[in-house]
Amino acid sequence: MRTLAESFQVLNRFKGFGEPKSALWFVGIEEGGEWSLEDLQSDLVELYAKPQPELDGRANQKGKPHRTPVYPIASRVALGLFNPSRTFTSDDVRDFQHRKLGRWKSDTFLTNVYPLGKKSRTAWPEHYQLLGFKSAAACRASVVEDRLALLRELRQKHAPRLVVCHGEKDWDQFELCFGSSQAAWTTGLLPHNQKSIKWQPGLVLSQFFATQGGLMEHSNVAALIEVCKQAILPR
Repeated sequence: MRTLAESFQVLNRFKGFGEPKSALWFVGIEEGGEWSLEDLQSDLVELYAKPQPELDGRANQKGKPHRTPVYPIASRVALGLFNPSRTFTSDDVRDFQHRKLGRWKSDTFLTNVYPLGKKSRTAWPEHYQLLGFKSAAACRASVVEDRLALLRELRQKHAPRLVVCHGEKDWDQFELCFGSSQAAWTTGLLPHNQKSIKWQPGLVLSQFFATQGGLMEHSNVAALIEVCKQAILPR
């Protein structure tokens, strides 16, 4: 059994779900699900130690898939980019999410800047302090340089056609990691709630992929897909 410190290092070195050589990357801030103390001390951590696990490998203690509102939104964006001439149903989106998103040969890769899942950006469960960090901010400060360097190196090596980053509170980190000082930014507003979006060739910075308060309701996702079509690099 790994120590808590060893489990944390496994998570900190974790690249993401799917294949980094995929054309389309989705990059978030952190997972939405909290790791329990039992999870951190269990074989669940071993899934993250594999060379490149698939999305359905992440399961809770009862063996159910780990779910988040990020996945259906990412699936709709991927479908809209990969098959722009088609109109997709909810069943199509669910099928892509459950069979392709974040899996081998799906051409999608999912990753996060920070290694520990939490229920909110500022949350810091008591048992997380056993990892050696008194707060979420202390953990971020400790790992951010290594995490950004890992993601930057992966992108340089695999050259995805498009990186879609979601979570406006970390746009500065996304831009630092993936942005090009040689390319101009284009900015716009999502139609449903006038939230900002910005992009340059090969990179899109979006609002968080959530549905609360209509943040990424259908018209906003449709607008995001159109932005992605403009930003995606040619083959």
